[in-house]
Amino acid sequence: MRAATLVFFDLYLCEMSNYRKGLHTRYDLKIHIVWITKYRKPVLHGAIAKRVRELMRETCLANEIQIVKGHVSKDRVHLLISYGAATVRHVYQ
Repeated sequence: MRAATLVFFDLYLCEMSNYRKGLHTRYDLKIHIVWITKYRKPVLHGAIAKRVRELMRETCLANEIQIVKGHVSKDRVHLLISYGAATVRHVYQ
């Protein structure tokens, strides 16, 4: 039982290092976004898929958003992003 506790504690410490820091806060805001094509038509392939990937990266870079994971399928785009509190304030102002 003790070994499992140590492993969990090590994983917890690793995760804590990924937190963003504010003046009096630590936070990790993540969101999973899925875009689906109309009628789920498989149109996201080849050059279109590459362009979608480029646009996602450019948009996230411009807004100080980190892409944790992402995948472009033929009929959908999955993104797991991490963002800061300043990004939320920027969007809602």
